[in-house]
Amino acid sequence: MKTNLKLLCTLLFLIAAVLPVFAVFPDSKPQEQIQASELSSENREPTRVNQDIYEPDNTATDATSLGANEAPQIQHHTMHVESDVDWYVLGGNLGDKFHIYTTTVYPSVVRMCVNVYRRAYNGTYTSVNYEGIGYGERIDITITHEGNCGYLIELLSSYGGEAGSYEFWYQTIQPDSYEPDNSASQFTTISPSRDLQIENHTLHTYTDNDWYRFYGYAGVSYLFYSTGPVDIDLGVFGDDGTTDLTHDYDSGDDYNFRKVFTPTADAYYKLWVKSCWGLEHSFSTPIGYYGFCYSLNPISDDYEPDNSATQFTVIPVSTNNQTQNHTLHSNDDQDWYRFYGYADRIYQFYSTSTTDTQIYLYDDYGTLIDWDDNDGDGNNFYLRSSLPGDGFYKVKVVGNAGATGFYWFSYSEVPAQDIDEPDNSATQFTVIGVSSLNQTQDHTLHTNTDQDWFRIYGYTDRLYRFWSTSTIDTQIYLYDDYGTLLDWDDNDGTGSNFYLQFSVPENGYYKLKVVGSSGATGYYTLNWNYGLFPDNFEPDDSATQYTAISVSSTLQSQIHNFHNAGEQDWFRFYGTAGLTYNFFSTGNSDTRIYLYEDNGSSQLDWNDNDGEDWNYSLQFTPTTNNYYKLKVNGYPTQVGTYVFNYLYNADLSTPANVNLSIVGTSLTITWDEVAGAVSYQIEASADPYSGFAVIGTTGSTSWTGTITLDRGFYRIRATDTPVP
Repeated sequence: MKTNLKLLCTLLFLIAAVLPVFAVFPDSKPQEQIQASELSSENREPTRVNQDIYEPDNTATDATSLGANEAPQIQHHTMHVESDVDWYVLGGNLGDKFHIYTTTVYPSVVRMCVNVYRRAYNGTYTSVNYEGIGYGERIDITITHEGNCGYLIELLSSYGGEAGSYEFWYQTIQPDSYEPDNSASQFTTISPSRDLQIENHTLHTYTDNDWYRFYGYAGVSYLFYSTGPVDIDLGVFGDDGTTDLTHDYDSGDDYNFRKVFTPTADAYYKLWVKSCWGLEHSFSTPIGYYGFCYSLNPISDDYEPDNSATQFTVIPVSTNNQTQNHTLHSNDDQDWYRFYGYADRIYQFYSTSTTDTQIYLYDDYGTLIDWDDNDGDGNNFYLRSSLPGDGFYKVKVVGNAGATGFYWFSYSEVPAQDIDEPDNSATQFTVIGVSSLNQTQDHTLHTNTDQDWFRIYGYTDRLYRFWSTSTIDTQIYLYDDYGTLLDWDDNDGTGSNFYLQFSVPENGYYKLKVVGSSGATGYYTLNWNYGLFPDNFEPDDSATQYTAISVSSTLQSQIHNFHNAGEQDWFRFYGTAGLTYNFFSTGNSDTRIYLYEDNGSSQLDWNDNDGEDWNYSLQFTPTTNNYYKLKVNGYPTQVGTYVFNYLYNADLSTPANVNLSIVGTSLTITWDEVAGAVSYQIEASADPYSGFAVIGTTGSTSWTGTITLDRGFYRIRATDTPVP
């Protein structure tokens, strides 16, 4: 029907082509100052209709005040005689753009014209220009505020008009945040996906247009539509912005466009949104705010056909939350489901999507039992219901007002209360003891407002871990014993499970609260334990991440810990053939040690409890000079601190048969090999008894250097460490 109106308006527009589209209607004193006493155009006539509540408003001094903002506002007025005049006064700020339009109330035929005046602070008025249509059965104009003034609007009956009722609309129109987007080279980039996306835009002038660009794939259908009162058109173009591919004017609701576009090639495409200004200004709004909506066009899902009470998807409902992905691919599509239910149980169904969905529950004979529209998040449904008896039941899902799109359909049997109830508040909780051993409890969130509270005693030197395992979306909150929130987590665990790791600021009691995200219900397992803060040697948990140690004849010690059950600490050292190395632990932890070749896999020896109490003690005498690795771990559940001690039993003899030879300034020293030595230090001094300093090192039994002393004494020291 609207297309015919467009054609009719186009013909009328051609017939009246001599009339300007952008018009100014000054009075007899254009652009001159006019005194307020002169601004009255009414000649009293007998009353044709009742006066409106805004009377008297027939002069500039009696003007009706307008407080415009971005929301369209309406006043109901009458031209109660053919010569009636209505005045309005408008404030505002510099740069504000005001949109003002009227609509005639049927069966009235009110033809009007408009004059706009700028009111200075000295009380004078000047006729000013405006954009739009200022005459006829519909007035539609915009005024741009010039600052330091107010505006008067004079609305009077035009030639051939009758007394009658009309609606006076007004609002401010501002450029949206996407500007500039007014040409094929200045556009907003969009990425359509399965989820419906909505952007709020404005056509803030009669000539404003908005351009968009997206990448489309051949054979994939894309949906674009608008919402709001503005009469707008959509054009689809190639990326050059000139190749016209398709258009839509009013296939959507009211005067909105709705277009499904399927590209024939992978490429960029552009969309052009503009007002229908000039075609339908007598019937619709040409400028204002509109919603630009876009997504992949939904297609039939894998569950089709499921469009009736006899064609449905069978769902086995259990206490485990289950989810299916469906589409409402047309505005009359219906998705039906059938399940077997029991009278002593409660069932819940909910959707998650950007599509506005509704749900209806029936018995197997078609009798409606319950329904829901928006009790879920946003425009999603959430239906929780008991059943009148054991038997088969059916569920129908539709789009509200014909909405189409993708949605997730979730369903489950609502679990019964667990044995730890009541535990629903900070004063009703389950007391749990935390140890290094992993512990678990099975719980249920049996309603969408259920909370499970727990109380623990925490120590500052421990690292606590709590996590859930389930198919429902859970959250956890940590409080001190006085109710102050300290930390929380939602989805750091596996899937939609929480994982919270924390330390406490002081020794004392603390509380934990577990809830379902967005009211989720179902079974979950709570897991918890504690560890220690990692020591300063981490990471040292593998044969490739280790702590390097240099073993000497002096006892050395390092403090380590098993901060998690099952943790390993690795070490690497250089072993000298013939030396005996001692490794032992001290402390209260149950420790074990394993000796490997440098590859970290060929085990040479191990020890468990040969030290004091539960400590290890391992002795090792290498047969070859080489690097070796050690692994220390605790009893499988051990968490705690231990001291790692190490040294070797050294008895290196003094190098024998030391000989010196001098050639010029070059000194060469040789000696016999010492058993167990890895390297040798060459030391020199001018005093045979003191002051010796290292002047060289070598791994062989000879050394050559430059003579630096006029009279020098030299000695060779055998060591068990490699040359640096």
